[in-house]
Amino acid sequence: LFSPIKYWKSCELGNKKFIDGYLFNREHFHASPSAISCILWKNEEENREGIALKTLDIALLTGDMYNYLKTEELASITGQEEVKIKKIHNVFSDVYYDKRKFDGDCKGVYCGRNGMETNVRLQGLTPIFNENMVGYLRANGAAVEPLSVVLTRAGLYNGHGFYLRRDNFIDKLPLFCAKLYPQNNWYERDIYFTTADGGGRYAQDREFLKSCLIFTCLSQRNHCLSFNGSDGRFYRNELCFDKDTLAGVHLQNYTLAQNETELLAAFDDVLKFAKGTAEYNGSLAYGTYQIDKELNTRRKNDYDTIIYDYPELNTALNALKTKLTKYYGEAIQPKLFEYELLK
Repeated sequence: LFSPIKYWKSCELGNKKFIDGYLFNREHFHASPSAISCILWKNEEENREGIALKTLDIALLTGDMYNYLKTEELASITGQEEVKIKKIHNVFSDVYYDKRKFDGDCKGVYCGRNGMETNVRLQGLTPIFNENMVGYLRANGAAVEPLSVVLTRAGLYNGHGFYLRRDNFIDKLPLFCAKLYPQNNWYERDIYFTTADGGGRYAQDREFLKSCLIFTCLSQRNHCLSFNGSDGRFYRNELCFDKDTLAGVHLQNYTLAQNETELLAAFDDVLKFAKGTAEYNGSLAYGTYQIDKELNTRRKNDYDTIIYDYPELNTALNALKTKLTKYYGEAIQPKLFEYELLK
């Protein structure tokens, strides 16, 4: 059977006896680079939680090589002998979404995916404001894809997420981090899904929660902005480390490792150059996304080359991004699999 593995992994289809199988690169079947399975099943019922598939990029094979390549030779070509694939049973919204309502909840404003207030209205979400709300997180479905994750300061215009509250936002940020798993190799794409199968185990790991707090507040994928809403309220970005934000106050509860101290120092460099821009507004609390969006201004010259108005700021942002990518891979990614936030 030649098909996406999601039908077996998450849809409970095809619970037959597994014999053998491969992962092929969809790039060679007129699609984007990602994994698609080719599996030999026996027509007998078998309910198992995991299978292992060998990776095979057919573009690397020519002529008679098809006839005699062995498993160890495949490993030398692809860099990985087998990929272990596990079933998932629960998505984030089943277990982790905060569906509480508070007496102080009142009408607020909508944000678009870019974090800015929008007039677009779609059914399914009534925008809410409350002093205890610090953001709105969409981390829906099982797929690890850009459209499945958004973090904004106010309610997202088309919903499918939940509000982060002051009393529990620390426990929810790992969901944001899990959805940003990079999938650098084709044989990781469409294979690993986000799940709630590990229950609340991850929330007992303080070091992991600290890492997710640091990553979220420094990531440009965090689209929380500081802005004045059309409802007359000031929406301050509390999920950044500029000034005395809620996130900054909570970070004081943790002991920082050397690489974390270096990350915050890199953000201080970004802030230093940001404050030197003409567009800087001292009344706002800035995260890296808003700094890049509003202060790291650029234009194209006659040769279609991008010219940055503040090259030192752009260099500092890129340096921070590089450090943050490494930090994610070392401090966060392994624990996402350990706690079955990725599976």
